[in-house]
Amino acid sequence: MTTKADEKKEGKAAATATEEKKEVVKTQPAEMPKIDDVKKLLDVQIHKWEQLSIKIEHRERFIRTKDRIKEFAETMKNDKDKNNPDQETFFLKLSSNESYNGRAEISVNNTFIIEEFLNFIAAKIEVKILQLEKEIVM
Repeated sequence: MTTKADEKKEGKAAATATEEKKEVVKTQPAEMPKIDDVKKLLDVQIHKWEQLSIKIEHRERFIRTKDRIKEFAETMKNDKDKNNPDQETFFLKLSSNESYNGRAEISVNNTFIIEEFLNFIAAKIEVKILQLEKEIVM
């Protein structure tokens, strides 16, 4: 049988054992990082945010361009479906900015070729948008 005195001794022993464990668990405080290290980390984070904002801006531009292409393709399809003799004639013109008078170096007026080109460009833009979105999320 244990008496109250024995229980008190065991309680004190148990208490001191847990206190010893607590003291063993204590760790030394970590050293404060140096100012130069913090500046480098901050510069890296700032660079990452700048790159992210550039990617977001590019994504928005691609989306606006894709929307404009789709609107133009829809307009061209509607005019083609009307079969109106007074319809606009569509041209796809490629030129350089060195051309003073805006003369096209390459001009295509075949609506089938223009439609195929617009579909091709819209698909390429969609792939680029998805790629940018994946990079932004990561």
